[in-house]
Amino acid sequence: DAAKAVVVLPKSSGASWDLGADDLTVALSLRLVQQELPVDDHRVSIAGHSAGGAYAYLLAYTTVSKYSAVFILSAPKYDVAAVADPAYRAPIRMYYGTTDPNFTGGAEAALKAQWDRLQIAWQEDVRVGFSHNVWPLQTMIDGFLFLVGKTYVAAPPPPPPPPAPACLPGPTTLCLLGGRFRVEVTWHDPQGKSGPGQVAPCAAAADSSGLFWFFTPDNWEMMLKVIDGCALNQHFWVFSAATTNVGYDLMVTDTKTGQAARYTNPLGQTSPAITDTMAFATCP
Repeated sequence: DAAKAVVVLPKSSGASWDLGADDLTVALSLRLVQQELPVDDHRVSIAGHSAGGAYAYLLAYTTVSKYSAVFILSAPKYDVAAVADPAYRAPIRMYYGTTDPNFTGGAEAALKAQWDRLQIAWQEDVRVGFSHNVWPLQTMIDGFLFLVGKTYVAAPPPPPPPPAPACLPGPTTLCLLGGRFRVEVTWHDPQGKSGPGQVAPCAAAADSSGLFWFFTPDNWEMMLKVIDGCALNQHFWVFSAATTNVGYDLMVTDTKTGQAARYTNPLGQTSPAITDTMAFATCP
């Protein structure tokens, strides 16, 4: 009444507890309550005394049970290796009387060390002269006030990974218009040799155009530009001029859509200028 809490008291399947059958009992008990009363699923907590207290924290921390808080009285110590739901580490409040064997025998100290290791926030209520099965009324009131004051907060979903760069510039890859367009060229000569066109270093300084060389860095073979003609004809344009008669295969790819435009020059033919104003109907 003092905490304005609804208390559900499911009965254990045996003299102690079992993390199989009793888990089901707890789940069914909650389901029955939810059929009768409006329940805030983010404010469902768990409490227990002695072995029931151990069961409460084992259920809260070794399963993804989404309890908002834990309240235990005179509980023994059981190992919790890791929190099953690291997105929310339910805070815990512990009661012990100073004559309780679980207090004098070290369970209370061991549990505090365990909660610190697991980064679980804890509170403690230790009453002088009280034993394992007896506690002041205020202890129970404070414990339930602690429970109703906590809310399960689901962790926000992780942010999506940053998008991969549309175009990764490299020795043989030219990226234009902010990386939207990827340009690559391969060549083959009369001697049967072939290879990728190499991006001239100065091409990195321009966003809409670049240069390729085939044989030596100081002998540029091809200039290429991609022009945003969306305002004029709703297309991106590809213009190119090559001072060569070797065969080549030029590929321009719109990385946003995956659409590609391919231009080839046969071996032995002087390369004509490319002025393709309809290359990509992929605006904007």
